[in-house]
Amino acid sequence: PTAPIVGDFTISTFGFSKSPEGNRSGGPITRPDEGIISSDLSKLTPDLKQKLSTSISRDGTKAAFTAFGGALAQRFELRIRDLTTGQETTVPTQTMSLSFSPQISPDGMAVGFRDRVAGKWRPFVYSLNEASSREVGESGRILDFFSGNEFALIIDKPDELEKMNLRTGDRTPVLTTNPDTITGAGLSPDNEWIAYSTGEPDGQAAIWIAPLATASTSGEGKIFITRDDRYLSSPKWSPNGRYLYFLSEKSGACSLYAQNLDPKTKEPAGEARMIYFSPDSSFHLNFPKGHGEIGVAEDKIIFKVSKMDGNIFVATPKKR
Repeated sequence: PTAPIVGDFTISTFGFSKSPEGNRSGGPITRPDEGIISSDLSKLTPDLKQKLSTSISRDGTKAAFTAFGGALAQRFELRIRDLTTGQETTVPTQTMSLSFSPQISPDGMAVGFRDRVAGKWRPFVYSLNEASSREVGESGRILDFFSGNEFALIIDKPDELEKMNLRTGDRTPVLTTNPDTITGAGLSPDNEWIAYSTGEPDGQAAIWIAPLATASTSGEGKIFITRDDRYLSSPKWSPNGRYLYFLSEKSGACSLYAQNLDPKTKEPAGEARMIYFSPDSSFHLNFPKGHGEIGVAEDKIIFKVSKMDGNIFVATPKKR
């Protein structure tokens, strides 16, 4: 009853995380800083509500996501989960929507999200220290936080990234990609680089890295990572900045890839390699299309996975 029915399919969306204990049968543990991923999967949350828009703190202790459920009385929630204790906090919002787009800060103490006020989507920040939310601008969506949580990487125009002062609301453009549109972006752990994915006018998708100090409107010094005519998105840094993780459908089904980077120049070191694909054909890392998401922490990687199950039921009427 908590999942919508589409034809003969029940579609349930889960948050999955890589188990920090690794495979109990002796397999490798998950170490994103070394490009090592365990085959052990564990569900992020135990309840049956659908989960969207996953985001995880760099130390892997907290995650933020949107939860949806209810066949008759629909309910939308923005949640923060402590992955150490299992305790969850529901963030107060002014509207009910799937479009909160929560982004948790690297230290796990703040969450940026969107809420609808007077008919317009506005950026907010929820502080775990203060247990309160505040509006930080008239428009835009927070994609990441700079260290200290005083500034955020924000997108307001489809081809421009800005650095926003969360106290004053002042913004400074840091990257313009015209004519390409930005589909995702994130800051490196040292706040010196931006990894971003784009949609190009010819229909192809690409992933780039740009130095924050010189990216500006010219894109000076940007580094090409990959390009494809199929789905390609959600670039995320490993905590030590040595790997860039992303989703790609170059092999057919949407899979997780890791690109090793030169520690100083951030140039690709070798070819990107596939490190996870689902052997279960009912698991989809990019459903609905264009909404694949990952988050990378010290000891785990989280996915938004859609699981499709179908069945046929026969009801036998009682005899009168």
